[in-house]
Amino acid sequence: ATEHEQEGLRLLALEVAATAARGRIWQRECFTLTSSAVARPSWWQRRSKDAEVGPLLWGSTVFGDNVEDEWFIVALLMHLTHLLPGTTARMWDN
Repeated sequence: ATEHEQEGLRLLALEVAATAARGRIWQRECFTLTSSAVARPSWWQRRSKDAEVGPLLWGSTVFGDNVEDEWFIVALLMHLTHLLPGTTARMWDN
């Protein structure tokens, strides 16, 4: 995807997320996405130098003790991948 296409996808995903989260009170941080063309995630440097990583959207959220925020984001990512054919999502908790 070009940077322009990636930004369009990011804005669409954020619009869908905002609609789904309308009225939601987040414990610490709300759901957000950043384009790898703008900033690389911290885990990017830990990948093998031989591994090829294409353009991606990434996010990080601190949810504190509220696991409901974490599960809401899981459901939101599943919803986004269903709405946007050809997309995949990966989530992990440290």
